[in-house]
Amino acid sequence: MPTSTEGGTPSFEIAPLRVGRLLNVKQRSELKRISEEIIARRGPPTVTAAQPMSILYSAARKLFESGGDLDALTNRERKGAIELFWTVFSNWRPGPGDVSLWLSWAGREWATRVGVRRIATSFVRNFDPNSDATRQVGEWLSDRIDLVPGRFGEFLRKHDLHRGSVAVFRISRALAAGDTEFLIDADKDPYSEAVIRGSGFMVALIADFGRRCHDNSSHQIEVAAKKLRSYLGDYGVAGARGSEEMRGEARIQMVSGIVRWASRVSAGEAEDTALSIVDSLAGDPRISLTHWRGIDEGIRHKVEEWLTKRTLENMFRVIDDLKVDRPDMWQSRRAFWFDYLPYIRRAFLMCADDAVPYAAKLGEKCGVLKHSGEHRHCGLLMEIVGPEGDRLIVLDLNMRASALFWKAGSINKPAFYEAEYDTRQLRLTCDERVRHMTSWEERFARLIESETGIRRPLGLGGLRG
Repeated sequence: MPTSTEGGTPSFEIAPLRVGRLLNVKQRSELKRISEEIIARRGPPTVTAAQPMSILYSAARKLFESGGDLDALTNRERKGAIELFWTVFSNWRPGPGDVSLWLSWAGREWATRVGVRRIATSFVRNFDPNSDATRQVGEWLSDRIDLVPGRFGEFLRKHDLHRGSVAVFRISRALAAGDTEFLIDADKDPYSEAVIRGSGFMVALIADFGRRCHDNSSHQIEVAAKKLRSYLGDYGVAGARGSEEMRGEARIQMVSGIVRWASRVSAGEAEDTALSIVDSLAGDPRISLTHWRGIDEGIRHKVEEWLTKRTLENMFRVIDDLKVDRPDMWQSRRAFWFDYLPYIRRAFLMCADDAVPYAAKLGEKCGVLKHSGEHRHCGLLMEIVGPEGDRLIVLDLNMRASALFWKAGSINKPAFYEAEYDTRQLRLTCDERVRHMTSWEERFARLIESETGIRRPLGLGGLRG
């Protein structure tokens, strides 16, 4: 049933009622049923700050004004002050002496089961391997870890979470070997799961796991990587705890590691897994490089290559689902453009109304084609880059048998990744419009070579010269 812990933190605890032997009922099962109904209505329990933000601001202000004097705080503010040790809060920057002083107070006045659980919760949520507070609080917990009650306490002790970086190293090594016991155990207890979700400990674990992916080709990596990513929540590392430095390190290591792993495995499913994780942590590099700082350029190029390949594949899957083109026609187009794949730097799918649901089903981002005259219209916008950097933009459309070309320097060339495109305007502003008539491959190839220097690929997919 829902209870309110000291300080106002909501929690859910399921425990057998202590009743006489004459009552022959299954109290635990009934309480579990009630708890499950509450969770179904209101969602799973979440672990928020041990104290309201107003309490933390008040505590930080008083500590700043008093030079760290705990006597200046109310009892509630002293209990909440642990949340301040991993960050600069309201101008107060805690030092090792402040942490030591607070822990001495906690050892005398707050070493209760409730108190130690709150301290252990803050330790896991705010974990930072580079923080002196992490070391000090971890050592303090080592002597009191048996006081942490319930399944959360069992979870902490089983996996030695109070040992900090040692626990990160051991759990990461086990995950890379296919042992997901740590995550399975977290799933068994709503409180434990809520504590580690988006925690600093999870960020540190993901960074270490990413390093282990760099030289690993085991298929066990895929299962652990997906599960770890799910523990970050909807906003990835950006929404997790920990310093900006450690969150950035986790993003760099996980993106780099999972891409290198998928490159060695060389399987379509591995690429899909890597792309899903990369997108959630760093986004699409073809659209924005904001979260790609610090990531090796070779990793980014490999991701761009995979994304372009997937977009091309999805274009022709959409065409197939629409069933408006002769199979032999779109298959020949697929073969033609895939021969140019090494030179296609960017690719973006465009869909009229009836094609949009098919793209959404594939998880492919697309721009909506307006005024196309065909509800089942779709097209592929590509940027082809030659060996010397010469560029040509192409829009190949599935209906009305033509492709549109914009040459380098054209002021009318369409932008990539827009929400909507005016089909009529695209036709009016293109530099060349070439129809898919007899020998269209030769005419397309001549135009591409004249603008980019790329010689036409051989029929088997190799490149001449």
